[in-house]
Amino acid sequence: MARFVRSTRFSLWLAVAVIVGLVVPSALGALPQRGSWIAVSDPVPLGLAVATALRFPDVTAVQSALTVPLAESEESSAATAAGAVTVQVTVRPSDVPTIPIIPIIPGDDPERELVRVAGADRYETALEASRDFDTAPIAVLATGANWPDALGGTALAGAVRGPLLLTRPDGLPAAVRDELTRLGVARVYILGGTGAVSNTVQSALWDMGLVVERLGGADRYATGRLVADETIRILGAAYTGDALVATGTNFPDATGGSALAAALGRPILLVRPTGEVYVPAATRRVTILGGTGAVSAQVEIALQRRLGAANVVRAGGADRYETAARIAEVGVEAGMTWDGVGVATGADFPDALSGGAMLGAHNSVLLLTRPTLLSPEAETRLSANADDIDRVNIFGGTGAVSLEAEDAVRRITGLF
Repeated sequence: MARFVRSTRFSLWLAVAVIVGLVVPSALGALPQRGSWIAVSDPVPLGLAVATALRFPDVTAVQSALTVPLAESEESSAATAAGAVTVQVTVRPSDVPTIPIIPIIPGDDPERELVRVAGADRYETALEASRDFDTAPIAVLATGANWPDALGGTALAGAVRGPLLLTRPDGLPAAVRDELTRLGVARVYILGGTGAVSNTVQSALWDMGLVVERLGGADRYATGRLVADETIRILGAAYTGDALVATGTNFPDATGGSALAAALGRPILLVRPTGEVYVPAATRRVTILGGTGAVSAQVEIALQRRLGAANVVRAGGADRYETAARIAEVGVEAGMTWDGVGVATGADFPDALSGGAMLGAHNSVLLLTRPTLLSPEAETRLSANADDIDRVNIFGGTGAVSLEAEDAVRRITGLF
């Protein structure tokens, strides 16, 4: 990817080069050839001239506004202009294309940006992430009030190539209805039973003429099993046999793996407090998310016995922030990218889940941070990979990821 160097010294030399290019040919008596154009204007201050040029990035448009063609005759090539005027001469043979000069303006690099994907609340933030999709025939819908049923939703969203939207348990927000219409959604997966997403929400979707499939079990583990099986079914031959294993008693590790699940089609398998975990028949390899305090060594040994020791790896750190950073590294090793990296709070679940589905569509990884300041674990990874990052997505408002944390991201990556 091309990069631009921002330098005021370079801008000064560019200005000098432009002035020399205009003045020297005139001073030497250079005359235009047949088919060329000459522009005569009133004196214009340099600042205004530059501003005018910026308003007309297409050189042809500038000539159209300010130039008069010479007559097609030998005499016309010897024409002169006299008087107290400023003369700007542009010589361009008619058979040579003009290459427009795009000025390099400090701080204005369209290829590098930091974007805050945020709304007034978790529902609006999910909508903002969804608006990254131009169209989506299928969407995934989960309650925004609690996390258990939504944990596996990003893998399913990645499989259907659609967003993960959040709804209030007792009613479908009008803005969510509008987004489903904008996307052209024809089918919606509801995650969880009627205690998570009510029949009122389901009826509202039916009234929109949508096909609705509810994946809801007796508890979060049964729901997670249904979601994993459906994800693998949809992927079909594209399913690689890989899955993620995370505790079902807390959300951070599963949310930290949301972008990886969406991008690589790896369903999230939840471990019960008793140590039981459902492993689909098609799964051949698993990555355990979190340390032994989240998923015990006993569970790891049981998985190794079933799948083989070489097919069970762990991405875990001292806390949720280090775990998310290690998951990001696993994603990059598997073909994901640091460019477009997402940063979300590790203190709550909604932004990371909806953001994970968006990041998965771009094959970008996710880091978690503390709300008030950028976590050292995220800072280390951003710093180490800054040369590969042209865009950062921060999910949630300043209550989720503070301005101080955002400023740290800007400083580390150079995205000002």
